[in-house]
Amino acid sequence: MQFKKLREACTLSGERVHVDTLLPDHTVDYYCGDCHNRLTLHVTHTKGRYFEHDLEQVDIKTAQDCCYRLTQREPHTSPNIEWQFVLALGYPASQPYFCALCDKEYEGLKTCPDCKSHIYTTEVSLRDCSGGVLK
Repeated sequence: MQFKKLREACTLSGERVHVDTLLPDHTVDYYCGDCHNRLTLHVTHTKGRYFEHDLEQVDIKTAQDCCYRLTQREPHTSPNIEWQFVLALGYPASQPYFCALCDKEYEGLKTCPDCKSHIYTTEVSLRDCSGGVLK
């Protein structure tokens, strides 16, 4: 069972506390506001402060209905969003290139049709007349 990281929790007396208002060495038991299972306070440099369900002491019956529980129906990334980015990029356009290995200009994709390499190719618009590459 997996749960979302929480920013708010409840104390044993029912008082709601926000994670940013607590001291790191604060030793009070915290509970989920929805399923009332025990939470653990985590303080990290990369993810900041957050509460997480204590999976060793969780009550399965109440945790099944917790609104913070991650289910299989909620994927982390939507495949539709990924396809929107791919379609927005489009297909590579044909451009004039110069291959320094073959010493030839050609029209097409970056891979040279003669030597089948793309390491030695550059766009003609970036090529300097003296043979170098413009910055």
